[in-house]
Amino acid sequence: MSRARHVLVALVAVGLLASGGSALALERWLLPPGDGEVLTLLLLGSDEGPPRTGQLDRGNADGFQLLFVSGDRQHATFVSIPRDSYVPVPNQGRTRINACLFHGPERCVATVESVFGVEVDGYLLTSMRGFTRGVERFGGIEIEVPQSLRVGEVHISSGLQTLDGPEALVYARDRKSRASGDIGRSQAQAQLLAAAHRQVRDDGSPGEVFRALTALRRHTVTDLSGPQLVRLAFESLQLPPSNVERTVLPGNIGFAGPASVYFLADRAYALVSDAADDARLS
Repeated sequence: MSRARHVLVALVAVGLLASGGSALALERWLLPPGDGEVLTLLLLGSDEGPPRTGQLDRGNADGFQLLFVSGDRQHATFVSIPRDSYVPVPNQGRTRINACLFHGPERCVATVESVFGVEVDGYLLTSMRGFTRGVERFGGIEIEVPQSLRVGEVHISSGLQTLDGPEALVYARDRKSRASGDIGRSQAQAQLLAAAHRQVRDDGSPGEVFRALTALRRHTVTDLSGPQLVRLAFESLQLPPSNVERTVLPGNIGFAGPASVYFLADRAYALVSDAADDARLS
């Protein structure tokens, strides 16, 4: 976006906000109409990057979520892919899917497209510190915690809680406290993302949208442009939280040599295809 365009956008935004304009009105003024196609995003959480010494985009993708949003932006589905899913990764052979990030997020996109036969429109990648700071900037995430969790000095009680950054990271990463292990962790990640959307949607103000956008821009790596992120943020206000579905790909734990892996069930591929068709689960 050019400097002149940035200035114009800022002036229009200020004018609308001063006149009490809504976030949806802001979207209509600033953004061209959408294309009406299902949007497919790959959401990745790296186990590297700060505070660890490795590169953010060269770690394991321990957070692995596919998000499908319908063309009319009225429905969405999170498809959680367990990190140990044993699949063919381009140029790496058959291995755990989270290993794709060792060669960058583009390799993860290529993996998803080749394994599941869907076209990914963009990716967003964050680190543990980025996720923690993003939640802090967001103001915390209110969520129903089904069971208490404790990792180190962080303790999360069951029930309705507003998680701060460190607590949200524990909730997204802890598998040892959960009987379902990595499956429960994958479910928790999607639950956090859906809860964050609900908070932005329930508030509905341009200020809340810009706050979420700021957290997103500062704490993620993405191949989406600034205008694309703005559009997605405002379109999220059109999506009723009750129309957001979540599922984890079914499969079974087994072994590939000495390594514990997750073998996807045949119906897992049909489930992804179903969600990709209209962002709904039949």
